Amino acid sequence: MIFLLAFVLNLTLLNNKFIQKYKRAYYFILVLLLLETIQFFLTKQANAPWHAFSLYPLFALLLAYSIYTIANAFINSKTLSNTIVIGCATIITGYHIIVVNDYFKLLGTPPKNIHWSEKIYDLIRFTKQNEGYYISMDWGIHNQLMAFNPNNKNFVEIFPIFTQDQSLDTKKWLKETFFSKETTIYIITHPKDDQLNQAIFSNFLKFAQEMNLEVLPHKIIGELNRDIFIIYKVNVKK
Repeated sequence: MIFLLAFVLNLTLLNNKFIQKYKRAYYFILVLLLLETIQFFLTKQANAPWHAFSLYPLFALLLAYSIYTIANAFINSKTLSNTIVIGCATIITGYHIIVVNDYFKLLGTPPKNIHWSEKIYDLIRFTKQNEGYYISMDWGIHNQLMAFNPNNKNFVEIFPIFTQDQSLDTKKWLKETFFSKETTIYIITHPKDDQLNQAIFSNFLKFAQEMNLEVLPHKIIGELNRDIFIIYKVNVKK
């Protein structure tokens, strides 16, 4: 409602000097938001709710311009209109402070979603202390490992390949590309019930058997009697 009212006021109040002063900036943010929204819906891989947060800063900017437009449209006093804008900004800022405070309180409690566990730091330490080639076989692991390790060439994420069966040529390519390393090869995943797609790891094990790869449990990282990460070591059978 706020956005719509501000848009109408920008079109109709052509003589209001306060509105006209920031009119170009308002339309620039509006067009940018519309273009990014279209791009968001056209991007096939932008399929998770949190991807929409890429639009959030533009909504915040447009909201600020909208509040300023509405305040100056109905109030002749610049001081009073600025006071209203500052008041709205204070309320919005206060709300965000409350949200951030709640977020920090929750940091010390085990998350309901296994993908947000702070045990990722234990996994990062493991990768730093154990040289090897690390293959992420579930969602939510790979980015953190790459971010905290300078030699990120030793980290790959190939689990989407195993959402379905592959041709023999593809299986040979996978083995030659990812499982023919001179260093130790590790597979990292979550427990079966917490995996994004349980068929992925099952398909990987089937692939490993066909390609003479031995997949052995190596280490479990967990918290409060709950497994978080399962690390396997892969050996090429002679």
